[in-house]
Amino acid sequence: MSTNWPFLALFGGVLALFALALLLGTLVPSARLSQSVPIDPSNLSLQSDGPATQRYPQDLSVLIDLPVQLVVGRTETVTIEVRPLPVTPPLAGTPRDATAANRPVAVARLSSSLATVRPDGDEGQSLASSDAVRFTWSLAASEPGAGELTLLVRLRFYPVAGGTPTERVLLARTLAATAVSVLGMSAPVAQSVGMVALAAGLGLMLTFGKQAVAWLRRA
Repeated sequence: MSTNWPFLALFGGVLALFALALLLGTLVPSARLSQSVPIDPSNLSLQSDGPATQRYPQDLSVLIDLPVQLVVGRTETVTIEVRPLPVTPPLAGTPRDATAANRPVAVARLSSSLATVRPDGDEGQSLASSDAVRFTWSLAASEPGAGELTLLVRLRFYPVAGGTPTERVLLARTLAATAVSVLGMSAPVAQSVGMVALAAGLGLMLTFGKQAVAWLRRA
């Protein structure tokens, strides 16, 4: 009986464990930041010639959900929501509703020095007073390293009668992020290598396992 059988079975077990480590590395969820940021009411107001300030009729918050660590080659999703909240009138009195003469639009942009962002550029959605609006992007890093994610959310008031829109910044934030590999490989490569290695490792264990056990019992 060949003395190579126990070593081949052991090698198959090690290869299977290595393959599982690769596959799990491609599946581990990325660390994410999720938080709700209330918007300063002054960022919702417009200048007015009258005694009362014009403003968006409700307070707003921005819900952020984005990854702060990316796996190279794996696509991650960034989501933000602009959510209306019940308005709290200031002590000086209730402001005039700026939407009576303006059409409000939420505009968001995500950029990154670390990964490719899709879609690229400004994304706009009409902002109704009672509904939240959601923006979604995909991120894909091509190589490991450190970088930044920059999120900019604005509110534009387009005059119903025509003219130049007025813009207010709701949220401007730059966050540090990192991209990591899976044992030096991108996620797709690690997944392919892991599947092949797992099949090979299990094959060696099944083929030589019984002979190896029999050899050890006789040893």
